[in-house]
Amino acid sequence: MRALGVQPTADAAAAAARYGGAKLHAAEEQREQQRQARIAELRRRFVDGPVLLMPGGGRGFTDSHGAVVIPDVGTVFFGEYHMTGDWGALDADKGVLVSADGRTRRLPAPVRGDSTTASGNGWTFKAGPGWVVREGARRGDYEVVRQ
Repeated sequence: MRALGVQPTADAAAAAARYGGAKLHAAEEQREQQRQARIAELRRRFVDGPVLLMPGGGRGFTDSHGAVVIPDVGTVFFGEYHMTGDWGALDADKGVLVSADGRTRRLPAPVRGDSTTASGNGWTFKAGPGWVVREGARRGDYEVVRQ
């Protein structure tokens, strides 16, 4: 503070008013409410609702622009997403939830094709040799497992 000649204000409320503090505070509160609503919606789609659960890992690419973190769960990637591994190949462009530890991926509301394929809104999955798509533990869920 000495080097820059900065002096703390004695009246924080007056300083905030000079910079539109009340308006800024209201805008930030609204932004936080919108963020919480978005996280709740994503939690319903990728965690609470029916999903395809598959292994993490592999190689490929994803576009992280617009990714959203669901606290204590993982990150939902919305851009182009392509991954391959021993488990098969996944192509998506409307959302993939990668767990916080990177060990699993979740895709919302699967429509099962057969024992080696599954698809949903904006994604397709093809199982690799020795892997299958089967019903999951919860009603409506599917999972990719080694045969």
